[in-house]
Amino acid sequence: MQSVTGTQDLTKIFPKTREAIPAPKKLVTDGQVAWGTFEKALPEINLLDSKDPLSFPVPTFLLKYRLKEWQAFQIDSKKFFVLGAIYQTGLCAFNIISLWDKTANTLSTWQDYAPAYKLTMAKTLLNSSNSLKTGKSEIHIANRLSDGKCNLSGEFKASKGSDLQVSFNFKLKSCSEPSVVSMPLGYNRGLYTHKELFEVSGGLKTKDKVYRCASGDLAIIDDHKGFYPYNLHYDWVTGFQRATNGNTIAFNLTKNQVTRPEAYNENWVWVNGKRHALPPVTILHTSQAVWHIKDAYGFVNLEMKIEQNMQIKQQFIIAAVNYRAVYGKFSGTLKDSTGMVHELKDVYGMGEDKNYRI
Repeated sequence: MQSVTGTQDLTKIFPKTREAIPAPKKLVTDGQVAWGTFEKALPEINLLDSKDPLSFPVPTFLLKYRLKEWQAFQIDSKKFFVLGAIYQTGLCAFNIISLWDKTANTLSTWQDYAPAYKLTMAKTLLNSSNSLKTGKSEIHIANRLSDGKCNLSGEFKASKGSDLQVSFNFKLKSCSEPSVVSMPLGYNRGLYTHKELFEVSGGLKTKDKVYRCASGDLAIIDDHKGFYPYNLHYDWVTGFQRATNGNTIAFNLTKNQVTRPEAYNENWVWVNGKRHALPPVTILHTSQAVWHIKDAYGFVNLEMKIEQNMQIKQQFIIAAVNYRAVYGKFSGTLKDSTGMVHELKDVYGMGEDKNYRI
């Protein structure tokens, strides 16, 4: 990871809205969503209190069917990479775990659906839990971000006709400033995300193999709530690495449906835990094996070489899912908000190309 000094006038690229301000007590006050970047986790994420988030009056009991919510996590170790999430679409909920075995270069995915009412999703990460338990699976996320901690546990049981099973238990300790961002998908149509880098311990066990984290391994959590449009689309990539000298670098880059991406977005690079803003990006699906991620100002120039794919395609009467998750290595450069350029080589991470009609 090398760096040199840049000469651009950064104040012309990053508006005041990208600077972190004190977190409000509630994300929504008197029906109005607060937009911006916040210094810490929000005490209450109450998007269902938004006034007319869909641009026309909808009863609160119906609004919950339009709100998408999930908490996801990514864990990177020398021999494996894990994606996990609890997710609710408004109509149903599901648990998912994907395990990329880097040594064997295999990808295993467990997914289990349930009625939305079985899901517990809290309104804060400060001292709460998110969980979904069914007869086949369970994921439990204990968020204690008031102390900088998060614990992840869960399992997928073997089912009739399949002996695939997995269980996991990870303990996370924050090692970065958080990204807490509220962005407009419309006039008062909110999208909230909280992303943060952690040191991680623990492991994961399948039927015939145990995967253990090593000292210095890293994880990211992604808490997410939003009134996405009926036709939802976004591209997203993340990667993180601890160098041999102990330095850490991580990034989060998204191209989504936010109406004012220059003023409000969730694009960051973390250098040794310090958060730096990045401009809006374009994520080009150059081929099935390569993606390119760039911005208009020379801050982001990354190539992702894809090593594994997971694709879900489902078609219903009024809904459809076309989702692709990719896993691989990133190389290129990122320039932080001080003008320093950081060279990345073979940084492990993942990306998503998500298209929902729901």
